[in-house]
Amino acid sequence: MVRAGRVLVALSFCLTAGYASAQEAPATDLSSEQIRALERQIEELQEMAEADGAEVYDSMGGLLSSGETGTMDISLEGGREYAIVGICDDACSDIDFTVYDPAGDVLDADMETDDMPVVAIFSEMDGEFTIEVDMADCAEDPCAVAILVFASEE
Repeated sequence: MVRAGRVLVALSFCLTAGYASAQEAPATDLSSEQIRALERQIEELQEMAEADGAEVYDSMGGLLSSGETGTMDISLEGGREYAIVGICDDACSDIDFTVYDPAGDVLDADMETDDMPVVAIFSEMDGEFTIEVDMADCAEDPCAVAILVFASEE
């Protein structure tokens, strides 16, 4: 099992690098408050996932300001169920995301007005999937955003 500390270290590297996006957010360092907010949420989500027999499959993130969109690609294995969860720092009150399959078709989306979007998908094939993240509301730009991908145990 992956411990929250290892996930956060990998995630911190991704966050300071920023998103791969047409509208790229400036690469800035995370504040200690942003790190603590993400750490707290990662630990809670990981505990819940492990209790349900899931494991952290991947994590990625970036910095986005209100109105910005970022995209992230992730390789998923066919024949597995995944829960994809978005989190953000305390200045964020609404993030949304859409998951696209390798053909570019929408698999699922969470566009609710909340700061923790969640979708569950079943990947029928191995491939490169895309997650498009929209920062709908960030009170103190830029906000730290992370996507955690949990997979059912094989």
